[in-house]
Amino acid sequence: MNTKQQFLLLICILLPLFSFCQNENNNWIVGDYQLVFNDDSLFFNQLPEKNFSVWRTTSISDKSGDLLFYTNGQTLYTKDFKPALNGHFINSYARPPALFLPDISDSNLSYLFSSDGRYLFQLPHKLYYSVLDSQLNDGKGDVIQGEKNILLNDNITPYIVGATGLCESLWLITQESNTNRFFSYELTAKGIKDPVISNVDPLILSNGYGVLKTSPNSKYVALFDALQEKINLFHFDNVSGKIDGGIKLPLSITGLGNFSGAFSPDGTKLYVFVTQLSNNGEIGEIYQFDISIFEENAINQSKYLVSSLNKIVSNITEIQLAPNGMILLERIGTEGTFLSAIENPNLTGMACNFIDTIFSAVPPLSIHRGLQNLIPSISYGTQIDSLLLPQDTQLCQNLQLPLQIQAEGDTYRWQDGSTSKDYEITSPGTYWVEVQKGNCTFTDTLKVLPDDSFVALGADTTICQNESIIINISPQIGQTYQWQDGSINLDYTISEAGLYWVESKDSLCSFRDSITVEVEKIVTNLPADTFICLNEIIALNLENSNIAYEWQDGNTLASYSILAPGIYWVEAQKGSCQIRDTITVSQGGRSNFLPNDTTLCNVSEFIIKPEGAFEGIAWFQHPALADSLLVTESGLYRAIIIEEEGCNDEDSISVTFTNLSLALPADTTICDADDFLIDLENLTGNLTWQDGSTNQTFLVTESGNYWATLSEGECQVSDSILVSIKPRSTIDLGKDTLLCLDENLTLFAPTMLTNFQWQDGTTNNTQTVTQSDIYWIAGQIDNCPVQDSITVTFEDCPEDTSPCQAYLPNSFSPNGDGNNDELQLLTDCELQFFEMEVYDRWGNLLFSSSDIRKTWNGKYKGEFLETGVYLWVVRYQFLEDDFPIEKTETITVIK
Repeated sequence: MNTKQQFLLLICILLPLFSFCQNENNNWIVGDYQLVFNDDSLFFNQLPEKNFSVWRTTSISDKSGDLLFYTNGQTLYTKDFKPALNGHFINSYARPPALFLPDISDSNLSYLFSSDGRYLFQLPHKLYYSVLDSQLNDGKGDVIQGEKNILLNDNITPYIVGATGLCESLWLITQESNTNRFFSYELTAKGIKDPVISNVDPLILSNGYGVLKTSPNSKYVALFDALQEKINLFHFDNVSGKIDGGIKLPLSITGLGNFSGAFSPDGTKLYVFVTQLSNNGEIGEIYQFDISIFEENAINQSKYLVSSLNKIVSNITEIQLAPNGMILLERIGTEGTFLSAIENPNLTGMACNFIDTIFSAVPPLSIHRGLQNLIPSISYGTQIDSLLLPQDTQLCQNLQLPLQIQAEGDTYRWQDGSTSKDYEITSPGTYWVEVQKGNCTFTDTLKVLPDDSFVALGADTTICQNESIIINISPQIGQTYQWQDGSINLDYTISEAGLYWVESKDSLCSFRDSITVEVEKIVTNLPADTFICLNEIIALNLENSNIAYEWQDGNTLASYSILAPGIYWVEAQKGSCQIRDTITVSQGGRSNFLPNDTTLCNVSEFIIKPEGAFEGIAWFQHPALADSLLVTESGLYRAIIIEEEGCNDEDSISVTFTNLSLALPADTTICDADDFLIDLENLTGNLTWQDGSTNQTFLVTESGNYWATLSEGECQVSDSILVSIKPRSTIDLGKDTLLCLDENLTLFAPTMLTNFQWQDGTTNNTQTVTQSDIYWIAGQIDNCPVQDSITVTFEDCPEDTSPCQAYLPNSFSPNGDGNNDELQLLTDCELQFFEMEVYDRWGNLLFSSSDIRKTWNGKYKGEFLETGVYLWVVRYQFLEDDFPIEKTETITVIK
């Protein structure tokens, strides 16, 4: 491989809002190669000298995309791949080793942050930074004298990562050693600020064996902790530098393995690489998590296995988002090192398209230890409509709304001129704040709406007995309503006395109103419906103060005497309320204590039992008292109640016995074209078939389920029959045939034919034809008749004077030995017409052809036929002859 040899890998579309996608990341030093991300392309250039990497390599390019510096963990190299004059002994020993961040105030300056604990698993590590100037060393760049390995923190894990801030700022994020605290250092034009400290889940402790990654949109921080076998996903506020959240994504590791991971360009996916132990060493698995919904169960349930790698990998394998929008994965195989890629990481599931190998390096060259710590972009200019204030909200009655700005600023100004950071709202209205931070201005507006949860049920009220009122609520948008009984209807009906209330709620506020309802009750004290006997008087007394009465006959007294059966009512009025009460007085005794007249179908007896219990019943058809009567014949039966409600009464019942019988033939099968007549003559009653016809016979002409119903009065019986019609089978003796006088023809009876005979009355399996006639055979298939015929004509054939000859063999052996394997007509002259047919002994056509070049190989439906004799019919005409020739021969197949 030439030193200057380049490899054009592939082209991919750059994605918007890719905060890491900037020219500062355009050059990666990966083992012995320089990866150049130029627009949409990726090139591999072999380094001019062997790269003796101490740990992992990271680099920084200028704003034009040209390489400025890179470091292997101990030495700073310049763009000419040589060590910088003051670039030795960089304090760095971490994974990844270092992080370059540009100086916001001077484009020629940049920072090199490094974590050094001498041993990866020995905590704590110390955080250093060095200041680089690209103009030093004749424009090659170098570390500024006196500004190398400046201690920033002496108690951290090896994790260091960058993120984009607001208003021309960057963030450096690391974790404190053996604690649950994160440090966020903000880099502005004024330099490195004191850290913002975030306390997270106390169980988030680490010994430094893992990596820390931020999403391109700077919303999330992911901590990959191999020893605890989990990934911890946090929210990151790039305005305040605070870290919170703490979603755990458990993944198991076997062997001496590690985690690594990368976010998709749009920040909706998290890819995790995890090593596992196999018989061949360490293998890898890549998982995709959808983090668009930041909820632990949802994220864990979205887990998708992108690839289970089938090549050996090292126990420290890196995965990183590249400037071209792909995610790259470095791996070590048995034959060298190579890169894999996820081509479309924004897409879900298999659509992300994992590519196993996009580039490989053969030893002694390597592409190991070089997927660098990414440099975040810098946001410039004025930010407008930032999320400084909460969402528009509602101010509930008698409450206050305290506000606190969600970002630190240099100055604050509210709509009323107030300049404090905190603000309290006591009334609805529109509020805005303007925050000045350096040369950036942040503004936000908040609308505070009035409380619309008020609801009114009206004044307490009184309703009349048996009346109701309906309370209607006029709904407001966003409000929900609930009554004291849990119902949520807007209309509520009240018919009883009590205390009723409804509670109105929106997303913030609630209000409750109540109403007391009284019921004006009027008691008439009319008794229940009753009986009256002859000469009996029922006296009613409704005396009650402050109530006016009026009876059905106009009487207005509080007392009333009932002398005869009838319906009596009284209207009582008190104030504006009025009710009516009714009593029905029946004649003593009962006139309908027996069941209704009845008709009994296909039963032999019936018990007549009165409805109710009586002390004594006398039956006219029976000499003694009994509580029921067993009858077996049609007729009118009468009974009398003795002293029922003090009165004797009589009732009767008509009982009719009806017997019907209907039986259709059993289910049957008939042959096609046969008729089947169902005969039900001599039936008594009304007969109806399934098609509505009423004849006592029914002709069946097709398969189906047939049924009939026989009815008389209220009685009805039904029966059905299933008739199946078998399709008529056919047989074939062959085509009508013309033979010479010296020829003969053998006809075969089909094997499936039973009870058959030939036209001459014989029942042999074959029929030899020696003279002109019509030959037929008739029999049965599946008990259904079948028949076929053939006309055979013998003629005196002209003497064969043709110089051409044709040979018809009488046997062949299709055994594949190359000798007489196929059946064909052999002739030395050209034919103008040819037909060939082969039949078995039952007349089944096995083979046919009109091409003399097409031979028969002894097969039928792909299977060789058994040894036996078959019929061979050949029709042909030589090119120079005037008449055709037809021959029918037998051919023996020998296996």
